[in-house]
Amino acid sequence: EAYANFPKLIERTTHLLTHVDVYVENNLPKNILPIYLAWKENRTFTFSNPVKISMLQAVYNAAAKLGVNLHITNTGVFSEQMYALVRLAREKARPTEIEATVAEE
Repeated sequence: EAYANFPKLIERTTHLLTHVDVYVENNLPKNILPIYLAWKENRTFTFSNPVKISMLQAVYNAAAKLGVNLHITNTGVFSEQMYALVRLAREKARPTEIEATVAEE
């Protein structure tokens, strides 16, 4: 659907990923299936119960994985400091703390 809205695209993507996950498990050759099942058991994500989070929470989670203590004093449109965090991650810099003020919409 060329003009779907964001929630519908997320819903369809979730269904697609869930379907592929089940399809792969049900259609792998028997000699490879145990390797896949072991990988699936140890993976850090699941498609059976998808969790929806805000973009702000996604940024917090990404910052935490980088070891960054992110302080946001406002919630609204992302400020230049938030984009700086993305640039730092791309440059593989490892800051320990970033303060950001998120601009009002």
